[in-house]
Amino acid sequence: MKFGIEHILILSKDVKALVDWYVNLFDWEIVIDGGPDVYMVKASNGNMIEFGKTEVDGGKDADNAAGFRHLAICVDDFDAAVAKVRAAGVNGLKDPVVSDTGLGIMFFEDPDGNLVHLVSRPVAL
Repeated sequence: MKFGIEHILILSKDVKALVDWYVNLFDWEIVIDGGPDVYMVKASNGNMIEFGKTEVDGGKDADNAAGFRHLAICVDDFDAAVAKVRAAGVNGLKDPVVSDTGLGIMFFEDPDGNLVHLVSRPVAL
């Protein structure tokens, strides 16, 4: 028996705007349009994110608080991905870094302030 992650849920006060941001920036596809309050978006590798409506602003917790911290998005061409993110006007919280082993990482926020982690691994885990 195998278990995997089918999708995660991100809540937003402006669901459609957040969905459009992810779809446009990462070239993902809306596979369920239950608008205006529910969307399912599929990444090119088949993983999905559900976006749903909320009226509650959860605020930001400390980096070490329990719960969801960031969404890690894998890329096969780190430099091109960083350039695309920057061209979209997204500012990194930290400059992109590539380690001696070739691991590339960059952290930035989506329009709702959720932390996004761009990652490129030279060898799959």
